Amino acid sequence: MGGSAGIASGILFILAALALFTSVFVTDIPELVFITLVLFANVLTGFLLIAVYIVQIKETGNTVIAGFVLSMIGLLLDLANFFDPLGSILFVIGLALLAIANLPTGRLPTLAMWSWVVVAVLSLPFVLLGWRLLIGLALILSGVIRIWLGVALRSVVVVGGD
Repeated sequence: MGGSAGIASGILFILAALALFTSVFVTDIPELVFITLVLFANVLTGFLLIAVYIVQIKETGNTVIAGFVLSMIGLLLDLANFFDPLGSILFVIGLALLAIANLPTGRLPTLAMWSWVVVAVLSLPFVLLGWRLLIGLALILSGVIRIWLGVALRSVVVVGGD
């Protein structure tokens, strides 16, 4: 389920970027479309994070727990305020810990995990400064990475799972 949620989340982020790009040139497109797509994509991201956590928990221990908790708290803070700098910072720290936890196991594509961290870090100033075109680019990159992780999760066998 987490893999499918990651794929769906990625698709919704790409659609949100397209809605954002379109709203730059066509002012009749309501911002509600963009907000709704990002909201649903972030909800699905929660399921993706749960799947990343489950895949790594048996082999990595406390690092993955800390990464999961921080990223989920950050995601929930973002969902509550749509963009809360504290939530985004916690989310990025949690993603970095999840990427570090993935290094010894290699259960998920390392490049995908670290790319997600880099895109999340780079998108922070874009959102704070309101640079719509760069926000859209970050959404597309983030969407592609989430699809990549979703596909990878669909092919991972959980260690110790039944």
